[in-house]
Amino acid sequence: MSDIIYRSWPAGMDNRSASHDLSRKPEAAVLRDALNVDILSSGKPRLRPGRKQVRADAGAHSLFTDGSRLVWATAAALKVGDANHVPATVLSDPSLAAPLSWVALNNELYFSNEAINGKLVNYAYEPWGVAAPLYAPVCTPATSGDYRYTVTCTFITSTGEESGAPLGSTVLSGEVPSLQFSSIPQSSDSRVVATRLYVTNVDGKDFYAQVDVPAGTTAWSLTGFFANGALLRTQFLEPLPPGQLIEYNNGRLYAASGNVLWYTEPLRYGLMNRASNFFVFPSRITLNKGVKQGLYISADKTYFLPGAGTKDVDLVTLEEARAVEGAVLSLPGGEEIVWLSRDGLRRGKGGAIEAVTDDQIAMERFERASLGLVEKNGHRAVVAVAQDGVANPLAAEDFIL
Repeated sequence: MSDIIYRSWPAGMDNRSASHDLSRKPEAAVLRDALNVDILSSGKPRLRPGRKQVRADAGAHSLFTDGSRLVWATAAALKVGDANHVPATVLSDPSLAAPLSWVALNNELYFSNEAINGKLVNYAYEPWGVAAPLYAPVCTPATSGDYRYTVTCTFITSTGEESGAPLGSTVLSGEVPSLQFSSIPQSSDSRVVATRLYVTNVDGKDFYAQVDVPAGTTAWSLTGFFANGALLRTQFLEPLPPGQLIEYNNGRLYAASGNVLWYTEPLRYGLMNRASNFFVFPSRITLNKGVKQGLYISADKTYFLPGAGTKDVDLVTLEEARAVEGAVLSLPGGEEIVWLSRDGLRRGKGGAIEAVTDDQIAMERFERASLGLVEKNGHRAVVAVAQDGVANPLAAEDFIL
């Protein structure tokens, strides 16, 4: 029998089919296994580029870049690298030991795990959102009467970000209202420059902004007609809780915390309504990634939420296979995503799902991994990095007849 010479493997790799089912024809040849090579579109293998260490940092994890700088964490520090990747610590906290999820939005970098969240503004740490006052100021009417007014307050930062507002305090005043405020709440957040006082009109329910009281001032007085300021729109709102996976989609930020998916108010990335802004899934969320049409979510199954963030949101089941936590990326253009499920690579676009590798490749099974897109010399490859995999029972065992 003459030798068959293979110079390429156009069908790629196949470790699922039995050996006797693999094609021996050069034009349809497959590899049983491949290590540290990329299979080009021509079927020829090319050795993957090597790697080199650019910075030694024990325990480094959760590497991210916004295209300008590298940021990463260690067991107790969040670090930002300069142009030569020399790190500066911007936050020290033992809660940073768990893997972080990142979102770049409006020149700010948001980060989160289940124990801590925050953001980097000009690569300096800031809390994510502003905590609301715990109580409304004490209000005393200068004159007694039967006219009812309710007061509350919020905190305001130097950039104009506003906190939520607590339950209001009601007083009865005379016909011409004159109100004395004391015990005006103060924030421990160094970004807060003022406490904004809100008052309803007589016997009203809507709160109107009256004055920004400078930080450090605990007493103030107001007199006159109160229905002439901006309406309060943040009552009972609060910052998004920490979560293992965060994502931006169509004007909202989403945080998967355990099996609950929380989301912010539209265009208010530091505020959410705990009473309504959430979805609950049967098990831990391991995929939280958006496209223009909605969100891909994986928990007990993999779902798509078309119209996420609108009143028309729906829940569509895509498949039974769960995603591997952390292993997802957006392809250039932002219309498609790729993630690693327990059954193989998946490609998502517009709410649809495509199984990329299932027919030929039985991957090891992982609980957590990461994906990267490598482009070199015209070849584009999605590379998964994982550890502590479990053998896939669908992988074939070779035998010889």
